[in-house]
Amino acid sequence: MPRTDLATTIARLKEKLKAAEARKRAADQRAKRLTTERLRRLDTRRKIVAGALLLGAVERGDPEAARVLRRLTSTLTRADDRALFDGYTENEDTPSPAPAANAAAPPPGAGR
Repeated sequence: MPRTDLATTIARLKEKLKAAEARKRAADQRAKRLTTERLRRLDTRRKIVAGALLLGAVERGDPEAARVLRRLTSTLTRADDRALFDGYTENEDTPSPAPAANAAAPPPGAGR
Protein backbone atom coordinates (compact mmCIF):
# COMPACT_ATOMS: atom_id res chain seq x y z
CA MET A 1 0.00 0.00 0.00
CA PRO A 2 1.53 3.32 -1.01
CA ARG A 3 2.20 5.89 1.66
CA THR A 4 -0.23 8.47 0.19
CA ASP A 5 -3.07 5.97 0.38
CA LEU A 6 -2.28 5.38 4.06
CA ALA A 7 -2.20 9.13 4.77
CA THR A 8 -5.51 9.57 2.95
CA THR A 9 -7.08 6.72 4.92
CA ILE A 10 -5.85 8.21 8.22
CA ALA A 11 -7.21 11.67 7.27
CA ARG A 12 -10.57 10.19 6.29
CA LEU A 13 -10.77 8.22 9.55
CA LYS A 14 -9.90 11.35 11.57
CA GLU A 15 -12.75 13.21 9.84
CA LYS A 16 -15.13 10.34 10.63
CA LEU A 17 -13.99 10.39 14.25
CA LYS A 18 -14.59 14.15 14.50
CA ALA A 19 -18.07 13.74 13.02
CA ALA A 20 -18.88 10.87 15.40
CA GLU A 21 -17.65 12.90 18.38
CA ALA A 22 -19.82 15.85 17.31
CA ARG A 23 -22.86 13.56 17.00
CA LYS A 24 -22.17 12.15 20.47
CA ARG A 25 -21.84 15.64 21.97
CA ALA A 26 -25.13 16.66 20.36
CA ALA A 27 -26.86 13.51 21.62
CA ASP A 28 -25.48 14.08 25.14
CA GLN A 29 -26.66 17.71 25.13
CA ARG A 30 -30.12 16.67 23.93
CA ALA A 31 -30.38 13.97 26.61
CA LYS A 32 -29.34 16.46 29.30
CA ARG A 33 -31.86 19.04 28.04
CA LEU A 34 -34.67 16.47 28.00
CA THR A 35 -33.79 15.30 31.51
CA THR A 36 -33.76 18.89 32.79
CA GLU A 37 -37.11 19.61 31.13
CA ARG A 38 -38.63 16.43 32.59
CA LEU A 39 -37.38 17.28 36.08
CA ARG A 40 -38.78 20.82 35.80
CA ARG A 41 -42.17 19.47 34.69
CA LEU A 42 -42.23 17.09 37.65
CA ASP A 43 -41.24 19.88 40.04
CA THR A 44 -43.99 22.14 38.69
CA ARG A 45 -46.55 19.34 38.96
CA ARG A 46 -45.43 18.60 42.54
CA LYS A 47 -45.91 22.27 43.47
CA ILE A 48 -49.35 22.38 41.89
CA VAL A 49 -50.48 19.23 43.70
CA ALA A 50 -49.06 20.43 47.04
CA GLY A 51 -50.78 23.79 46.62
CA ALA A 52 -54.06 22.13 45.70
CA LEU A 53 -53.85 19.91 48.79
CA LEU A 54 -53.17 22.91 51.02
CA LEU A 55 -55.97 25.01 49.51
CA GLY A 56 -58.37 22.06 49.76
CA ALA A 57 -57.56 21.65 53.44
CA VAL A 58 -58.13 25.37 54.00
CA GLU A 59 -61.49 25.15 52.21
CA ARG A 60 -62.48 22.25 54.47
CA GLY A 61 -61.73 24.43 57.49
CA ASP A 62 -58.46 22.91 58.68
CA PRO A 63 -57.00 25.56 61.02
CA GLU A 64 -53.44 24.23 60.72
CA ALA A 65 -53.59 24.45 56.92
CA ALA A 66 -54.97 27.99 57.21
CA ARG A 67 -52.09 28.92 59.50
CA VAL A 68 -49.56 27.47 57.04
CA LEU A 69 -51.18 29.32 54.15
CA ARG A 70 -51.18 32.61 56.07
CA ARG A 71 -47.52 32.14 56.86
CA LEU A 72 -46.68 31.37 53.24
CA THR A 73 -48.68 34.27 51.84
CA SER A 74 -47.15 36.69 54.36
CA THR A 75 -43.84 36.26 52.52
CA LEU A 76 -45.27 37.36 49.18
CA THR A 77 -44.07 40.81 48.20
CA ARG A 78 -46.10 41.51 45.06
CA ALA A 79 -49.67 42.73 45.59
CA ASP A 80 -51.01 40.75 42.64
CA ASP A 81 -49.47 37.56 44.08
CA ARG A 82 -51.09 38.22 47.47
CA ALA A 83 -54.42 38.96 45.74
CA LEU A 84 -54.48 35.38 44.43
CA PHE A 85 -55.03 34.17 47.99
CA ASP A 86 -57.46 36.83 49.25
CA GLY A 87 -60.36 34.44 49.82
CA TYR A 88 -58.19 31.81 51.49
CA THR A 89 -56.28 33.85 54.06
CA GLU A 90 -59.20 35.64 55.69
CA ASN A 91 -59.94 34.43 59.19
CA GLU A 92 -61.64 35.98 62.20
CA ASP A 93 -58.61 35.68 64.44
CA THR A 94 -56.02 36.79 61.89
CA PRO A 95 -57.01 39.45 59.36
CA SER A 96 -55.67 39.39 55.84
CA PRO A 97 -52.88 41.81 55.03
CA ALA A 98 -54.12 45.18 53.83
CA PRO A 99 -54.13 45.56 50.05
CA ALA A 100 -51.17 47.43 48.67
CA ALA A 101 -51.57 51.02 47.55
CA ASN A 102 -50.88 50.02 43.95
CA ALA A 103 -53.51 47.24 43.94
CA ALA A 104 -56.02 47.41 41.12
CA ALA A 105 -58.74 49.93 41.90
CA PRO A 106 -62.13 49.91 40.18
CA PRO A 107 -62.22 52.09 37.08
CA PRO A 108 -63.81 55.52 37.44
CA GLY A 109 -67.59 55.35 37.17
CA ALA A 110 -67.65 51.58 37.78
CA GLY A 111 -70.27 51.70 40.55
CA ARG A 112 -72.95 53.60 38.66
